[in-house]
Amino acid sequence: MTGQFAAIAKMRAQLFVNSLFTVRGNVELISRIFVILFFAIGGLGAAAGLGAGAWYLMSHHQEFWLAALLWPVFLFWQLFPILATAFTENLDSSNLLRFPLSFRDYFAIRMAYGLLDPASVLGSLWLLSIVAGIAIASPALLVWSALVMGVFAVSNLLLGRMLFAWLERWLAQRRTREIFSVIFFLLLISFQFAGPLLNRYGERSRREVAGVTLQLTVVQRVLPPGIAAWSIAEMSASRIPTAIAALMILLLYGALFFVLLRSRLRKQYQ
Repeated sequence: MTGQFAAIAKMRAQLFVNSLFTVRGNVELISRIFVILFFAIGGLGAAAGLGAGAWYLMSHHQEFWLAALLWPVFLFWQLFPILATAFTENLDSSNLLRFPLSFRDYFAIRMAYGLLDPASVLGSLWLLSIVAGIAIASPALLVWSALVMGVFAVSNLLLGRMLFAWLERWLAQRRTREIFSVIFFLLLISFQFAGPLLNRYGERSRREVAGVTLQLTVVQRVLPPGIAAWSIAEMSASRIPTAIAALMILLLYGALFFVLLRSRLRKQYQ
């Protein structure tokens, strides 16, 4: 397996070096440098904000609101790779099946791609910052919060790889990317009409929005970000059995994502 990983890394490096001999390759290199700087600054700033937010919530005994910090991490981890793929040309990862790989090696390589994804790197950094903020406010929760966030990170990674395995061939088509781009920009424009619509329909629309918000609050508690926050909050209140039960539910989510991902990759491999 080590030799196969080295061969793939060498191939990717050679493709990058060859691209520097073209005008397009040099332009892409410059754009990548700016993108990396942007993500570094934005990622570190968001990490500081999430860490400070976790410290504030734990210091003021509002542990359940940790879900408000975990949901942006969760959504970024899942949506950014899809958006990035939709707006750029990307190689179909299933092309690796042209090479003599065992299923175990193919699965490991696909997971390695996920680990090196910018969303995974930034998401892991942000979760570490949240753990640091929790530990500063409540040192006794350091080990438990690190364990919960570790399981949450693995679940995010498996879910992201699972979604990408289902969507990558669809997103590899030029027509699909064009349709996706149009829908994305229409959604951005539609947000500008939210304020005028709320003002037009007055108090009734506000009551309806409040009702929807309450329903979403209930739903988010049974999804991975809400469950992770619930587990930490229960451990903070010394309700150990409930905290362990919440962690087990989070582990079940990770196991479900693993089974679905393995099933999809097995079909590709066959």
